[in-house]
Amino acid sequence: GIGGHEGGEVASKLAVQSVKLQIRVLLAEVTEQTVLVPPELLQEQLEASLRVVNNVICARNNEQKRQGKERMATTIVMALQVPQRVQTSTGWQSNNTHELYLANVGDSRAYWITHNYCQRLTVDDDVATREVRLAKSLYRKALLRSDASALTQALGTRDSESLRLKVQRFIVEEDGILLLCSDGLSDNNWVEQSWQDYAIPVLTGQLTVEDAAHNWINLA
Repeated sequence: GIGGHEGGEVASKLAVQSVKLQIRVLLAEVTEQTVLVPPELLQEQLEASLRVVNNVICARNNEQKRQGKERMATTIVMALQVPQRVQTSTGWQSNNTHELYLANVGDSRAYWITHNYCQRLTVDDDVATREVRLAKSLYRKALLRSDASALTQALGTRDSESLRLKVQRFIVEEDGILLLCSDGLSDNNWVEQSWQDYAIPVLTGQLTVEDAAHNWINLA
C-alpha cells in the first residue's frame, strides 16, 4: 500500500487477489502448450495482467468517489518462473526453461543474491529516477531533491492507459536467492548492507528460506 494514501492495505490485498487469479490461468495455458510460448507474448500477457489489477483498484476508488490522496493505491513487484517444457539437443525433456519474468510498479524491488554478489534487478518509479531517465539530472544530484523518493506511478491512482510498464526477462543460470521486497526493507540500503548475513546462510544450508524471510522482516 502507498503511504499517505487511504486504504493502502485494501489496495494491496485487491492486487494480490487479482494477480493470483490471472497468473493461475496463464500458467495453466502455458503448461498445456506443446510449443514454446514466445517471450514477447508472455511479457504482453503479464503487462495486461497488471493493467487489469490497476483497473480493479481504480474501479473501487471510482465506486467510492475517492479523489486525490483518498484514492487507494499500491506498489507491486512480481516474479514468475515459467514452467515451459523444452526438448534438449540430447533428447532429454526439461520441464523448466529457466525463464524468470519480473515486473514492478512503484518502489517495491527485486534483488538477485548469490554467494558472491547482490544485484538489484528493478528500477524504482520515483522522481529521482524520472529526472535521470529524462536526462535532466545525474542520479546523485537528483537524490538531493526534497521529492526524490516521491512515486511517479502506482497501481490504482489512474487509469491503466497511463501506466508505463516494463516486464523484464532473465535466464537463471546459477544458484541464488530472489528477494522481493517493499521499501520497508530496501530503504537506507539495508539489503545491500545485510545480504551476506541473511542470504549466505540460506545458500550454505544453515538457514531455511522461511527463517531468513522472518529475519529480514525483523530487520525492517
